[in-house]
Amino acid sequence: MNTIIKLALVAALALFAQNVTAQIADPTVIKTGFDYNLEMERLKNDKDRIYEAQRSRLKQEVVQIDKRIEKGEISEDQAEKLKKEAAQKTALNIENKVAIVDNKIALLERNKTYESFAEDPEGSVIKFGNVFAIGTSDYKKVKILKYDRRTTSALVCAFGRNWVLSDGDFQGDTYKNGQSRAVELGWMWRTRIFDNTNWARFRYGFSFNWNKISPRNNQIFADAGSETILEAFPINLKKNEFKNTTFTIPLFLEFGGYKKRQGEDYVRYFPAGPVVGIGGYAGANIGTKQKLRYREAGNRVKSDVRRNFNTSDFVYGVSAYVGWRGISVYGKYELTPIFKDNPVDEQLMSVGLRLDWN
Repeated sequence: MNTIIKLALVAALALFAQNVTAQIADPTVIKTGFDYNLEMERLKNDKDRIYEAQRSRLKQEVVQIDKRIEKGEISEDQAEKLKKEAAQKTALNIENKVAIVDNKIALLERNKTYESFAEDPEGSVIKFGNVFAIGTSDYKKVKILKYDRRTTSALVCAFGRNWVLSDGDFQGDTYKNGQSRAVELGWMWRTRIFDNTNWARFRYGFSFNWNKISPRNNQIFADAGSETILEAFPINLKKNEFKNTTFTIPLFLEFGGYKKRQGEDYVRYFPAGPVVGIGGYAGANIGTKQKLRYREAGNRVKSDVRRNFNTSDFVYGVSAYVGWRGISVYGKYELTPIFKDNPVDEQLMSVGLRLDWN
């Protein structure tokens, strides 16, 4: 839980920093007063920023066009035409934007006041990396469109059931196999392997896993030195769950159909049709708990015992899934034993449903 709390704090700080950065980048926040000389200097500098921003954008467009030639998507004549169109568009953009700034300079020189700009929604052009902010009173963002995005990301959730195996045999007499829950929540990236086809891709990311098992015959787990054993509980149990929480990094090689969407200045690949993923995972155990519920002397008793129970600190296993349109059936088999020092190794297997929010 300490690890989860730390991750939550880091995420909160990141969001806070993002909000602060957005406020600093917003010209309406920066502008708290008016100084004629400073405003005149800013407007003159804006003209230089316009030239720099538009030339940078044109350069990126030319690079993307050259890449399309290398991939055989367009001919040399088509590329030359696209470059001329991009250059003409850039020249017109510069002309229009500089004219706006020149008009603002004229207004400022004539009226000597900032209020002359109040009804003008355009403002000047300010560049932050690959994002252009247009406007002093109205802040707008114009993002440069990336021609080809080989990597996308998605939220992943999985819900299933657990089985305990020992030497390949299901321990149905010892555990309530198939009745214990398995939950996974994570974020995964998908990267296309080849340039012009999407039939194979890498999938990787991180996930939190909550795995539960329940012993039969009114038994609970107990420490016996370096081993973890099952012993009878003296009172009839209403609930007996042993939960292991792990943080893992999964890696899959995914195969399947795809669709391609292409425009004049972009191309996108999307998974489509049946999908198969084969891979594995590795990570660490971040929490273990035994939950007991029973009645004693007419009272309901809740007992949550948190300790290591000699569980494996490091976990790894193999996994696979088969699905269609973001819904898959998955299977996982953990190669590390649940309890690391027991004389007989017991591994966890889970099967369930996997959802990808692309």
